[in-house]
Amino acid sequence: MSRSRRSRSRRRRRSRGREKKKNKQREQKQKQKQKKQKKQKKQKQKQKQKKQEQMKKKKKQKQQQRHQQQQQQQQQQKKKKKRKKKKKKKKKKKKKKKKKKKYKGDGPERWTQRISKQTYKGTIGTVFLFSLEISKQRYDDGAEEGRGFNPLSCDLSQCQESPGCIC
Repeated sequence: MSRSRRSRSRRRRRSRGREKKKNKQREQKQKQKQKKQKKQKKQKQKQKQKKQEQMKKKKKQKQQQRHQQQQQQQQQQKKKKKRKKKKKKKKKKKKKKKKKKKYKGDGPERWTQRISKQTYKGTIGTVFLFSLEISKQRYDDGAEEGRGFNPLSCDLSQCQESPGCIC
C-alpha cells in the first residue's frame, strides 16, 4: 500500500470517529432537551391543577359564605318579626289592662269602699249604690254574725230597710 492510500484511510477513520462523537453529542443534547421539555410540561400541568383546585376551593368558600349570610339574614328577619309580634301583643295587653286605683283607709273601711266602687262600675243592668256608712255598718253587722258583707247578694227586704240601696 502506498502512503497516500494509508493517509486517506486514516483520515476517513478519524473523520468517522469525529462524526460518531458529534452524533453522540447531538443525540445526548436532544435527549436532555426532551427530558427538560417533559419536566416543564409536568410542572405546568401540576401548576394548572393547583390553580384549578384553588379556584374550586375559593368558589366553595364563597358559596358557603353566601349561604351563611342568607341564613343569618333569614334568622334576623324572623327575630324582627317575632319582636314586632311581641310588641303588638304587649301593646294590646297594655290597652286591655287598666290600673286599679288603690283606696286608702283603715281596716273595714278600705274593704267597704272597694266593694261599693266595684258594684257601681261592674254591674250594668242593675245598679247597686251603697253609701260608705251603710256598707260599713252592714260589714260590722255581718262580722258580728260570723259572715262577711257581700253587696251583690242583696235581698229586697234589706233594700227596703236601707235608704242607700237601690235594687
